[in-house]
Amino acid sequence: MNFAEAVAWAPAGPGRWRGHIDPTWMQGRGAFEGLVGAVILRAMSTLVDRPPRTLTVHFCGPATGSWSWRCRWRRWAARWPSSAPG
Repeated sequence: MNFAEAVAWAPAGPGRWRGHIDPTWMQGRGAFEGLVGAVILRAMSTLVDRPPRTLTVHFCGPATGSWSWRCRWRRWAARWPSSAPG
C-alpha cells in the first residue's frame, strides 16, 4: 500500500472520515506519525478555502487498526478547524 492509498480515507458523513491503518505503516506500537498527521491535514483541508499554514499534532497513544475521524470548526470567528477522533 503506497502513501496516497494509506491516507485516502472514505467520507463517512459531513466532516467525518473512516479508514484503516494498514500494518505495513506501523512503527513499533503504532502508525508512523506522518501518516496520521497526513490524514488529519487532509480532513482539515476540506473545510478551508486556502492551504493550511501550519499543523501541530500531539500524539497521546498509538494509532492502530480501524478509525473514524471527525473534523469541525472549533473557533468560528477565526475560521480555524480542529480535528478529533470520533
